[in-house]
Amino acid sequence: MASSRRQRTAGLCLGAWLWWTAVAVALPLQDHLPPTDLAGRPVSAEQLRGRITVLVLAGQANEAEATAVSDEIVAAMNAQPERYAFVVVMDLAGVPEFGRGLSVAIVRERLEREDQLLAARLEQGGQTFKPPLRLQLPDWSGQATRFWLAAIPEAGYAVFRAPEGHTRFERDRLRRERQRLRSEVQVFVLDEKHELKAQYVGRSAGARAIEAMRTLQPHSPAALGNLQ
Repeated sequence: MASSRRQRTAGLCLGAWLWWTAVAVALPLQDHLPPTDLAGRPVSAEQLRGRITVLVLAGQANEAEATAVSDEIVAAMNAQPERYAFVVVMDLAGVPEFGRGLSVAIVRERLEREDQLLAARLEQGGQTFKPPLRLQLPDWSGQATRFWLAAIPEAGYAVFRAPEGHTRFERDRLRRERQRLRSEVQVFVLDEKHELKAQYVGRSAGARAIEAMRTLQPHSPAALGNLQ
């Protein structure tokens, strides 16, 4: 019975795996997104309603990889940006409160520079950069990041669902394993109703997320642009 409701398909590329469900999983997004964006504006899940959404977990430990994956996905959305939303949850739990202002300034400057580079690359391919709806969300508490990691059904991610250890050895082990998994880029694909359709990890996550996005709009096979 359980296998008929849920299928796990291993990714073809090392380090990536896909979670498909026969019965889609609806997530209460409003409860599991950081409350504000980088500009301090309140965030609502209703902003994403009616759009295919790709959510990326990023942090300092995977900055370069997360940037490459994000650029790949945003470029693929360029041909039909009104159909998509792109959300980045930035794990900034290690930043002290007094350093948040400086951190936001650094992140916004980096994102602006990345947009300029991506626009230039698209222009070389004859495209004009038309970004989709994007939410760039600092996760100061780390709670949103932990929720998404805990939602992954693979056995290794049970450390995010487990209670804290009773001994110092157990607590240290959990902390190390959580840090290791947090350092990997995670990508989630949700449909227009916020139902989780796929999840990937690693550098190949961008290409695989694009494949999943294609399956969510079978009548528009050419809707996604390809960045060479």
